[in-house]
Amino acid sequence: MAAASVAPGVALREATQRRLQRFSELRGKPVAAGEFWDIVAITAADEKQELAYKQQLSEKLKKKELPLGVQYHVFVDPPGAKIGNGGSTLCALRCLEKLYGDKWNSFTILLIHSGGYSQRLPNASALGKIFTALPFAINGQKVDSRKEPKSRKTKKIHRC
Repeated sequence: MAAASVAPGVALREATQRRLQRFSELRGKPVAAGEFWDIVAITAADEKQELAYKQQLSEKLKKKELPLGVQYHVFVDPPGAKIGNGGSTLCALRCLEKLYGDKWNSFTILLIHSGGYSQRLPNASALGKIFTALPFAINGQKVDSRKEPKSRKTKKIHRC
């Protein structure tokens, strides 16, 4: 007899809820080795964006909105022509090598490409898309950001 299949949307929603719950459990607490990334590296387009991202990270760490014991870095792309995600990756890896020597090869690293000015999302241009709050479904109910919720329980914005 075949196992009951779960609709792809349901499976994705449940997996997302499990990951959000797990992240909530890690926020503001020291993480053990292998529990989260050792290093979270964010790329920035220029020095102004780098400063804004560092300020955001500092605030989020102070408010215990991020896991503790993780090395958070912001690496700025070199000035001049845009280098894209590939060039930005190489620059970030070079920075990690300068900071950690050969040890960086043993770390679990999350590299987030966030250099750019969100020209198609003006509401995200000040802090960057990476720090924008996103609405999502709660208990299977979609949140429509264009309308006021009927109940305060149905609309909840999580900021990471």
